[in-house]
Amino acid sequence: MKNNHSLLVVILIFGCYAPSFTGLTAAQSTQMDHPTLVSSTEVTGVFDRDVTHYYSFDAGPGEVTILVASQGIGGTTYLQWQVLDQNQKSINGFDYLTASTEDQKITRFTLTRKQTVLLAVKGILQNAREGKYELRLSGAVNTGGSWLSALPRKGTLILKMKDGTVK
Repeated sequence: MKNNHSLLVVILIFGCYAPSFTGLTAAQSTQMDHPTLVSSTEVTGVFDRDVTHYYSFDAGPGEVTILVASQGIGGTTYLQWQVLDQNQKSINGFDYLTASTEDQKITRFTLTRKQTVLLAVKGILQNAREGKYELRLSGAVNTGGSWLSALPRKGTLILKMKDGTVK
C-alpha cells in the first residue's frame, strides 16, 4: 500500500505542476525559482538587454568543467557567471568583458556529492547591440534534468500496478 500511496503523490504533484514545466526547455528563464532545465551538454543564449538567465542541472560527485564562448555583437558585453548550490551558496564563478570577436574561458570545480546546481548567467550590454554565449558542460554532469524530465509532456499517463490494476 505504501508504494501505491507514493505513486499517487507523484501523480498528483506532476498533475498540478506539469503545466509550469512544459515551457522550461523552450526559453531561457529569467526567474531564479524556475530555472531552465539543461537537457544537453551545450547551451546557447542571446541577450539584447541587461538580463540574467538561470539554468539548472545535476552534477557531482567529481570535477565539472564549463567552457564558455561569448561574443558582443557590434561592441562589448560584460558577462558574469555564477554556479550556486541548492542553498544559493556560490560554488564557482567568474566575470569578464568580451568584444565583437568570440572569446572563450574555461572554469573547473569539484563537487563532493551529487546535487542540483544553479547556473546564473548575467549579461550586460556595454556598447553592443546584442550579446551571445554558448556553454559546454563536461565531467561529472547529468543533463537529464530531474525525474520530471523522464515523464511525458503531453497525453495521459497510465500506470500498471504489480497487482494488474491500471491507474
